[in-house]
Amino acid sequence: MSKPPPPETRTRLTEALYTALEGNPNVVAVWEAGAVAYGQVDPWSEIELIVVVASREAVAEAAALVRQTVAAEVPVDCDLPLCGGLISTAAFEDPECPRTLLRLDDFGPYLLVDCEVVARDDARRLHDLVRTRRLASWFDREGLQSTFQPQEQPLRESLVRLVEHLRRRHEMLATLPQREVRRGNGVDALELYRSLLLMPLVTLYRIRFCPYRYDCGLRHLRDDLPLEAFRFVKDMVFVHNLEDLKRKIDRTRHELERQLAEIRPEHLKLLPECP
Repeated sequence: MSKPPPPETRTRLTEALYTALEGNPNVVAVWEAGAVAYGQVDPWSEIELIVVVASREAVAEAAALVRQTVAAEVPVDCDLPLCGGLISTAAFEDPECPRTLLRLDDFGPYLLVDCEVVARDDARRLHDLVRTRRLASWFDREGLQSTFQPQEQPLRESLVRLVEHLRRRHEMLATLPQREVRRGNGVDALELYRSLLLMPLVTLYRIRFCPYRYDCGLRHLRDDLPLEAFRFVKDMVFVHNLEDLKRKIDRTRHELERQLAEIRPEHLKLLPECP
């Protein structure tokens, strides 16, 4: 049976990675995301790193350095170079990708080292990473984390447009989940419920309460929303059967319409931090 790694294994790995990366002159900054940034480390928490390097030519070197450093400390069971998001169906495997997933031998399937290497001049990716993640800095030689903080006015204008799009889309498509329920197409109804009602509601909640991470879906929702809003989403996520789906379609649609009616551009004030 797999076992969680002892705390000293995680500590040894992070110390070795820090020493190796800090000693490389091409590495400009290292930030840790995930459980550490949220203050929620447990025995199953992965080590999720963002490594910023001086140039695009240094990306492959830094990724190789991470692989070598981890393998020198703990045997690696699986090495997956990944292009795209961790849970994206559009992600694909490619040796040239700047993101590396390493699964460690002897500690079961949970302890991963997830490292993305980003060039300093990849401004769009760095803006997205700083906007959507809570980050604990290992070191940052040039203060890049503050440099790439989102600009309030452009983001606010983008959110105003997004709210209007959600409003117009809802006016046209909100009945589709109920239509599939009436046809007895439970699987289709569930997919439409999730995409046309539940996830737009999550997006609106995020825009109101955690706007910098408006597009982060259900991940870390418990930490990003007020408790009442999180509990409502949690109740609406789990569907037991078709009758339950009918009820949740009605409740979610009602709450979504309430949020759309209440939210106004003047409400979209970008908070310095999520709750």
